[in-house]
Amino acid sequence: MLEMLGHTVVSKTNSIEALNLFKDNPDAFDIVVTDMTMPELTGYELAEEIYYLKADIPVIICTGYSQVETEHEIKKYGIKKTLHKPFNLEELSKAIKHVFN
Repeated sequence: MLEMLGHTVVSKTNSIEALNLFKDNPDAFDIVVTDMTMPELTGYELAEEIYYLKADIPVIICTGYSQVETEHEIKKYGIKKTLHKPFNLEELSKAIKHVFN
């Protein structure tokens, strides 16, 4: 979906690999879209590590958990936006626009 919206995508299925890739060149990334539940680090833990390296990067968390539960957590971890699964192309597009405004 991100490519359909015109973005260049770097994809990893392991949060540690994603973090290491980000550490190698944080300025190569304009946004991070991650899932909440992943092997190794949660989406929140990944976001926390990413913010340590590049505080101004927007992070969008995708989740299947309830909105009430995630709203508390996004404030705690500084997440810019949450997308609740399943979501469509329009919702993703709006989320990305939201984090850049």
